[in-house]
Amino acid sequence: MAYSNTRIDYEYIINLIQNIVNPEEDGDITPEEKQKKIDEAKQYVEDLRKDNPKVADIMSHLINEIELDESRFKGKSILNIVDNMKHECIEQVVSNFCLLWHADKDDVMYAATHYRNGIIPNESAIKASINYPEYKNTVEHALPKFKYYAKFFAELRSTLDDEIKPLV
Repeated sequence: MAYSNTRIDYEYIINLIQNIVNPEEDGDITPEEKQKKIDEAKQYVEDLRKDNPKVADIMSHLINEIELDESRFKGKSILNIVDNMKHECIEQVVSNFCLLWHADKDDVMYAATHYRNGIIPNESAIKASINYPEYKNTVEHALPKFKYYAKFFAELRSTLDDEIKPLV
């Protein structure tokens, strides 16, 4: 029930924002009507924040961008813009994780996009591509190799659950 409600809210907010940028009525809407729609979208985003703060942050940022310069978004799909923003966030999280742990970005990105039910689908490929010697040389208090792998996968699961899963 909660998932379907979140999904409906997400789609409804996307449609609200799309309608602000490209009004369905013939002709332009008044600034007061536009502000009312923006305020309504902001309220729904705040409601969404309770269930998914990461997506709410993205939508909130987009609404602020639209308020600053609506013309940049005329004729564009808000759904595509939000999806691209989510993908950029995922890319940034994966990049940062890989820099910290000296892991292969493509392998970790595959895990991020295919992670389900706490299972990392390509765990062995990731383990084979991790550059432990580089990690050991660049980190001041490097973990011993036997602890490194356990800590790496625990951190990867945590990152996937906390940072990536809400965006997928």
